[in-house]
Amino acid sequence: MFSVAIGAFFGAMLRFWVSEHITKGTWLVNIVGSFLLGLVISSPYHSLLAIGFCGSFTTFSTFSIEVVTLWQHNKKQAVRYSIVTTTLSVAACLCGLFIKP
Repeated sequence: MFSVAIGAFFGAMLRFWVSEHITKGTWLVNIVGSFLLGLVISSPYHSLLAIGFCGSFTTFSTFSIEVVTLWQHNKKQAVRYSIVTTTLSVAACLCGLFIKP
């Protein structure tokens, strides 16, 4: 449990920094986080890295509200954003799974 908390602390801090300094931060953290999850999913440090760090670094709730907000203003853009983000996140996770030693 402690390792999950430590990983979550660092994941949340990095997530906050990205959201404050990088445009398209949600898109970036979800794709990068999915890639990292693929790399560490079967690591002996699974609780620290996969559950803690990746769990707090990525953000499905922010992604969801962004899609809803886009939908209210531009339905085509909302659909495109949803498809691209989901596809790239899954592809990134697969890449991480295939790259890991």
